[in-house]
Amino acid sequence: MSQYLNLPDFCDYIIVNYYGGNWDWDWHNYSALYSAEVGFVFQDWDGEGMLQDPNANITNRDTSGDPTELFVQLLANSDFRTMFADHVYRDLSGALSPTNAAAMYQKEANTIGTAVLDEAARWGNLGQLDGTWSGLGTPATWTARLNWELGTYFPSRTATMFTQFRTPVGFTSEGGAVTYTMYPSFNPPTLSVNGTVENGGTFASGAMLTMATTTARSTIRPTAAIRGSAVAVSAQRRPFIPGHRAHPGGGVQDPGPLRERSGAR
Repeated sequence: MSQYLNLPDFCDYIIVNYYGGNWDWDWHNYSALYSAEVGFVFQDWDGEGMLQDPNANITNRDTSGDPTELFVQLLANSDFRTMFADHVYRDLSGALSPTNAAAMYQKEANTIGTAVLDEAARWGNLGQLDGTWSGLGTPATWTARLNWELGTYFPSRTATMFTQFRTPVGFTSEGGAVTYTMYPSFNPPTLSVNGTVENGGTFASGAMLTMATTTARSTIRPTAAIRGSAVAVSAQRRPFIPGHRAHPGGGVQDPGPLRERSGAR
């Protein structure tokens, strides 16, 4: 599947639409581009059905022949579920955190703010005249909506999505009813480099890496060894996410320094 579909991008695509509570999707309003180098990449189209209800839950969507059906089929694979859970944590802790999501929205609003005057002059009270909508399309209604998004939607939506992803969801497949939980009940450990949280990336030889978690009674289960120069890793106990395969030479470890072993891979 990965040779045809860009799986990491597909995870983000699904998460963004779930986060937005996109009620006008996915039986339409999407497109996909393909290149041999990256595979199929899905894109949103006509997405005004987003960001309307901070409690919206569309995680049970399974539309035949469309992206959510493909997503549900992929959930049958444990490695994909692990990948998706990783992206849930990365996205909701990063770009879709309350602060970051609101900041991105405000930035875009600032960019188009002056164009609202033109739009108000163009549309005016057309919605009232033809029954399309009840309110006036004015700078005042624009500002009110912007303030609602910043003050109501973004502050609560991230926590709501973590809850939804942790709640088992039932689907009907060709083999019968199935239930999937898209995110575990605990968060992964926080990785820090020299005391600064760095969720991924590169680091210099000699840097001190630490993993910390608030999950009680969790253990360290290494999935890979560190390559390159020996780097000290001081780690507290960390949880094991179902679906991750332990490193052949690893196992459950007590907290303590981990160093590169010759020949490890």
